[in-house]
Amino acid sequence: MTTASNIFSGGGLDRRGFNKMLLSLGLGMVALPMRSQTSVAAERITYFAYAGYEDPGMHGAYQKKYGGSPESAFFADDEAALLKLKNGYDADLAHPCSNSVTKWREAGVIVPVDINRLSNWDDIIPALKSVDGTTFEGQQWFLPFDWGSNGVAFREDLVDGQYLKENSYRLLWDPRYTGRLGMWDSVDGAVAMAAAILGIKDTANVSDVEFDKIRQLLAEQRALVAYYWTSETDAETALASGELVASYLWNAPVLRLKQQGVPVQYMLKPKEGVISYVCGIVMLKNGPGDEQEKYDFLNAMTDPESGKFLIENLGYAHCNKNTFALVSDDVLAARGLSRDPTAYLADSTFFQTWSQDLRGRYITMFEDVKLGR
Repeated sequence: MTTASNIFSGGGLDRRGFNKMLLSLGLGMVALPMRSQTSVAAERITYFAYAGYEDPGMHGAYQKKYGGSPESAFFADDEAALLKLKNGYDADLAHPCSNSVTKWREAGVIVPVDINRLSNWDDIIPALKSVDGTTFEGQQWFLPFDWGSNGVAFREDLVDGQYLKENSYRLLWDPRYTGRLGMWDSVDGAVAMAAAILGIKDTANVSDVEFDKIRQLLAEQRALVAYYWTSETDAETALASGELVASYLWNAPVLRLKQQGVPVQYMLKPKEGVISYVCGIVMLKNGPGDEQEKYDFLNAMTDPESGKFLIENLGYAHCNKNTFALVSDDVLAARGLSRDPTAYLADSTFFQTWSQDLRGRYITMFEDVKLGR
């Protein structure tokens, strides 16, 4: 049987590539339900997520108890999912990233998670429990699940060896590689990287001077990049062929490139600091499914065995600190992960939650930069 892990780890579509395909088919704004072949006749909860997270390998304990997997529905990005929910789509759990949680909470589509019903809560990596925007008025609105770093992947045979000795995001601004650099078409990613280079620590509270500096740096980059990509598959292919010598990327696709024998490196410790992300699960308001079943699913997803599957098959890090003891040193190293995630995250800056007005300003600025205005 073809599963998400077969698709993503076997050199086929990546998670974002799959979601780009959904958009091309006109499915980016709709739920795409998927019933488990082993599901029982009784109604199951519905899990609304990016493609890939529905794999039974990540909720084995739930499957054992209920005889099958939840109903799955996919979305292409957090904004598409929120619009669907606001328009009345019924699901029980969803899987956005941390920088969307405040917007979802303010839209009234989620409710707090009762941490007293989470069997693995005490083992969740502390740094992930209080990421910006995920707690409010003493309540937890988000259960972290997968996380990793965003950075720069580069062809070690095609760029100056200085970048091997000292990792720096400045590679994506190096004029020697004009027309051979790739940038993720993401305002969150672009602003975070520019701010890191500039030493701006809080992109949610920038002065006008700092905002202009971020804009100027991104405008300088525009003249150097070959293109802004939306699917990591495009960046992978271009790095493999040598069309690109470096690109904004994250650790999981670098693993796939290495498995193909491509001489690629990923910046694990850039001198400007690590940019990290965390995605996870939220409880949807008025979800029709059984409440205990929802928590059984959350507990299954945060179990170390589920995390082992996540790391080995999808290449993303897991929220449970005990997961890493189950994974070999070679596997962790190949995925750019540390056996001590707490220490690694101590040097990380997560994507920050911006006010609606500031997000609008950043989006307008980034679009103007890409258009050369």
